[in-house]
Amino acid sequence: MPAATPGPDRPAPGDAARLRAAKEHARAILGDWAGVRGLGIGDGCVRVYVSDAAVARDLPDEVDGVRLESVEVGDVTAHD
Repeated sequence: MPAATPGPDRPAPGDAARLRAAKEHARAILGDWAGVRGLGIGDGCVRVYVSDAAVARDLPDEVDGVRLESVEVGDVTAHD
């Protein structure tokens, strides 16, 4: 089966590893920040899930050359 062509929903070869590494570095930097609810990988960026816009404004623009994108999710509560 031929390799998938990179596109908006598919990273180029090597990009996935770069995004995962940037996500882990962002977790080390932002993991204890009040208002940071979680991290994920988006379309060529690391998504930072935050409680509100005030937290988003304080985020760095990038980590390891990878853009950070904030997503406001409010408070997150675990359910049984």
